[in-house]
Amino acid sequence: MKEIKTFFCTIFYMLFFILPLIAQSTRPIVSSIATSVSDDNTEIIVSWTIPENAIFTDIDYVRIYRQDKEFSEEQDFSNAQLIGTVNPLTTSIDDPVPDNKNYWYAIIAQKKDGTLFDILVPSVNTTVLPVKLHNTVPNIEFQQEEIVKDLPKKTPKNDMRETPLPRLHILPLQTKEEAGTISPQALDAAQKLENQSILEATPTPFIFDKEQQGQNTTGDDYSLFYIIDSTFQNKDWSLAQKELTQFLQVARPDEVTARANFYIGECLYFQNNYKEAVNYFLNSEKIYKPISRKWLEKTINKFNYNKTN
Repeated sequence: MKEIKTFFCTIFYMLFFILPLIAQSTRPIVSSIATSVSDDNTEIIVSWTIPENAIFTDIDYVRIYRQDKEFSEEQDFSNAQLIGTVNPLTTSIDDPVPDNKNYWYAIIAQKKDGTLFDILVPSVNTTVLPVKLHNTVPNIEFQQEEIVKDLPKKTPKNDMRETPLPRLHILPLQTKEEAGTISPQALDAAQKLENQSILEATPTPFIFDKEQQGQNTTGDDYSLFYIIDSTFQNKDWSLAQKELTQFLQVARPDEVTARANFYIGECLYFQNNYKEAVNYFLNSEKIYKPISRKWLEKTINKFNYNKTN
């Protein structure tokens, strides 16, 4: 009987004293990693919590890493950017990232013997979702030396332009085959303008194929489709601009972000805010250059026309 009591006491001791210590040595020293963007949109704030039963007897520092792809369980930290080495009791760090790319973060411990305690557990000590600085509208105050130099120059009335205006898809009732050409009705309307510029004609809003066929998409593509279908298609430019701006407050894939910027540029164009529209077309130009350059030309020509007439 005595031996049985001793056996159970030993098991009890292992369950409540030894096993927690073993578990502590096989899991990350921090938990609940989280990221956010600073109020001034210049830094990524990385924060975490320290478990109540955390043991620091052999921990010297906590190291925080950043990279532009998700961390893996077999992570090679030589390819990641070390952004800080802090005291084990620290629970946050500010990272002044150099750009607005998507970034992932990981936190590991450095032991007193110099070795790394580099166990990675998603959402515990490594982020699962990326974070980036919010998209900002650059204050180009019209970088026209760079933008306008490649665009047709405005000439006095009755003079020929150096480069003809692009063909406009003016009437929404044109067939797909006629898209991109000027219909007979549009040409007739343009002739009646006499000395007025064709810039006064309102172009047809452009919608990417992704959003035209968005019913079959998922994730961020579907979210963007829903905004375009419910507001942009109805030409509710103010509401569409508001919802697209809110949509971009969360990190999105680069192509989705570029299309959303393009649509905001169109919303601003149709609200006659040409100067700000240019900034958004510049943002979308990085991925969708031909169509963005086309609308940049429309917008800057419209801005210059209104400024001098």
